[in-house]
Amino acid sequence: MDTFTKSSGNCVNAGGAARPPRRLLEQLSDRIRVKHYSIRTEQAYSDWV
Repeated sequence: MDTFTKSSGNCVNAGGAARPPRRLLEQLSDRIRVKHYSIRTEQAYSDWV
């Protein structure tokens, strides 16, 4: 598993290769899952966005 760091707004892995920024809905989904919300809540919030 790669270690990622935040540098000047760009995501860079431990090897120095840039990776594309995560899309908004992916970030939303990740945050909702970390907070252990239900899948229906995730779907509703995604629809709102």
